[in-house]
Amino acid sequence: MKLWMFEKSNAAVTATLLLAFLSSCSPESKNLPGYTQTENSSTIFGGIEADQNFQSENGVVGLFMINKNIFGQHGLSVCSGTLIDKRVVLTAAHCVTSNSNSQIVAIGVSFKPNFQNIMGNLSEMTQADFDNAGIIFADTQISHSNYMQNLKTENDYLNPDIIWDDIAILRLVKNAPESFKLAQLPNEKDVQQLKIKSQLVIAGFGMSRAIANKAVIDPKTGEKVIEPVSEEKSSSGVLRKTNNKVVTHITADNKEFSIESSLSGSCHGDSGGPAFLKKTDGTTIQVGIADRTRTRVPTDNIGNCNEFMTYTGVIGQLNWILANVKVILAEQTK
Repeated sequence: MKLWMFEKSNAAVTATLLLAFLSSCSPESKNLPGYTQTENSSTIFGGIEADQNFQSENGVVGLFMINKNIFGQHGLSVCSGTLIDKRVVLTAAHCVTSNSNSQIVAIGVSFKPNFQNIMGNLSEMTQADFDNAGIIFADTQISHSNYMQNLKTENDYLNPDIIWDDIAILRLVKNAPESFKLAQLPNEKDVQQLKIKSQLVIAGFGMSRAIANKAVIDPKTGEKVIEPVSEEKSSSGVLRKTNNKVVTHITADNKEFSIESSLSGSCHGDSGGPAFLKKTDGTTIQVGIADRTRTRVPTDNIGNCNEFMTYTGVIGQLNWILANVKVILAEQTK
């Protein structure tokens, strides 16, 4: 169950051990001393900055993952999520999953709408600094056991009806701030609320532009390669939102849906962030978790976010969420 993270110790000691380890790393980026920044798929572009009230009322949180690659170098990636229990955050599995090239060594959760000011100073921060910055670390995660297991061929990656099960939960080392409300999950009666042409509010801490990559020809090989398009100033780490995003596709089991995102939407850094639906009774529920980009033409899918965004469906994954919240909270008593 505990795939990585802190030893069984109090939060202050844990943070001290972690920071002592990270501070030994040599600088690798002018923007992030000691870290190389990477971004997971999904952010809000074409939207507006959201304030503390929006964040607290809707339970939206920012995530930063500290990674170590096979060369021992450390990097920092940004994602988003929602608070669904005072100790539990809902997010995307790809945000918190280590791979053969990079291992996640720590995950911080931000309860403030802007955590850019800490991203370049992590190695100097004390536990008191983290507390003042509204950061709480996670100590355990559970990802869906079927995450990406349905992807058997290259075409499956582009098929909007192939379910990725891109969902995970994190447990915090302590309760979230008392003033922070929980994102409201749907119930079984809400299955008919989400429809084609439903309009959603989406939010996340990712970059504020849709074009993240470009295809170029390698002058040495003559082959097409994908290069990142750099920002003059990094926009990740700031909470943004956008309204009236139209649902274009829903899978039969409600486990995934897509939204149109030509003018505004989610992109790199918003992965794990919420899509909210206002029900007919006026209440707001979280119906989606930002997952991946999708294009009309499969060969154009180079990681840009200006056509469609696929979300994990909270309605279709509700049983998994509720069952595993019980599991992850029960683990803390062992």
